[in-house]
Amino acid sequence: FNTNSYDDSNTKDFEPCSNGRHHYLRSETVETLYILYHLTNDPVYQEWGWEIFQSLEQLCRSLVGYASVKDVDNTKNHNEEFSSNYSTSSDDLEDRMESTFLSKTLKYLYLLQDPDSELDLVNMVVFNNDGHPLRVFNLSHP
Repeated sequence: FNTNSYDDSNTKDFEPCSNGRHHYLRSETVETLYILYHLTNDPVYQEWGWEIFQSLEQLCRSLVGYASVKDVDNTKNHNEEFSSNYSTSSDDLEDRMESTFLSKTLKYLYLLQDPDSELDLVNMVVFNNDGHPLRVFNLSHP
């Protein structure tokens, strides 16, 4: 994180270190957006989730799935390249899609936009480490 003064307009708020410029399609950010939206009902979290989804479609989608990004500061739109050339090779993408991308990242992005979701995160449901909702049992009542 950039902790310098905001007076300098040439600095970024978030600047990844040189060995941390990759994106492995992980779910933590969208999971957080989903929980924050559920707790606050602030539509900004849905908007941010939609922007993330559009970026994933534009920058990470390939002909056969999704690919990790090697350097987030060096990306290009791959939709036209993959649809016209049927190529899945790119210098800025890595042939890697975490299994949690489908089971967690896309699930949370869907739930974030789902107006009919009945998951009660405060009283009834918790998500396990694999992103599966589990009912909370009340042990005080037999």
